[in-house]
Amino acid sequence: MKLVEGVAVLLTVAFAAACAATPHPAAAEVSPIAVSTARAEASNLAAPFEAGGITRARATAVIASRMMAPIAQVLVRPGDHVRRGAVLATLDGRETQSNRARAAAALVSATETARAAEAETRAAESNLVLARATHDRISALQAKRSATTQELDQATAGLITSTGICAAKCSIRSGAG
Repeated sequence: MKLVEGVAVLLTVAFAAACAATPHPAAAEVSPIAVSTARAEASNLAAPFEAGGITRARATAVIASRMMAPIAQVLVRPGDHVRRGAVLATLDGRETQSNRARAAAALVSATETARAAEAETRAAESNLVLARATHDRISALQAKRSATTQELDQATAGLITSTGICAAKCSIRSGAG
């Protein structure tokens, strides 16, 4: 058996020698590459990066106020999503409030002026009634020779004056009303 073992070892060595590769001479010709290493660390870039271009929104909206007033506060920022009816900015309403107060004062003044005019018209109408009564009384007395012509003239002048004043005030009232 030693012989068989020897032949087996010999064949194994022969096969191994036949299968072994010979070293390539090209491997010795490759030159080594120089490599350097460095530690990685975070840092800010010294120079800013600038690029030109145009950006456009997918959707735009025209925003306008129903009245002119300075903007007091802006409640949204560019890029915020908003819904219809949302408050985007508040306006300074001091001038509007001042105008409202001025208009309210003018209304009160006009109302009081109208009341005063009505009172003056009623007074003029009362004076006309009194002037007519005085004229009629003096006229009746003058017919009985109990009043002088001068008294009748004064009563007539008072009636004419009261009639003119009342007519003027009534025409002003009907023109304003």
